[in-house]
Amino acid sequence: AFKESFNMNAIKNGDLSKSIAAFANTRGGVIIFGVTDSPRKAKGLTNTNFDDIQEERLTECLNNQFAPELLIELKTFDLDGKRFGAFVVKESTNKPVICTQNGSKIKEGEIYYRYSGRSEKIKHAELLAILDEVRENERKKWMEHIQKIAQIGPQNIALIDVYRGNLLNPQNKE
Repeated sequence: AFKESFNMNAIKNGDLSKSIAAFANTRGGVIIFGVTDSPRKAKGLTNTNFDDIQEERLTECLNNQFAPELLIELKTFDLDGKRFGAFVVKESTNKPVICTQNGSKIKEGEIYYRYSGRSEKIKHAELLAILDEVRENERKKWMEHIQKIAQIGPQNIALIDVYRGNLLNPQNKE
């Protein structure tokens, strides 16, 4: 995605954070600052707003608006004597990322997804795909545990009841 400039208000009102959450719910992505929209032109940043970003404030704002945590990296680069900024948004490993706070551009409980050049509320097919992926990852983890138990041998496995503080195993039931 491309934005002409960075403004912290675009995070606070949810306009930009909606796009960040949408990328996290899809496959990640990059938002480049310093590029005009119509026509698309590499103009460069015209102020110091991007360089002045306080990462902890940005992270706090995003974490107040969405859960689980959104992971982004801030990058700057120069091209043809012009300065540009970028948010590199990581794909969430804990999908779906859900809005937890109302704003002028975002609503609590909504899930945003990136559709060819725009961020919108997620549609049924994409939400179903995310939920299927979550279930499949859970199945894989269980299979890994079962394979480890088979490899070690069930007789050599002990369970810890962290609630009661007891060690349970086949020879010693409690």
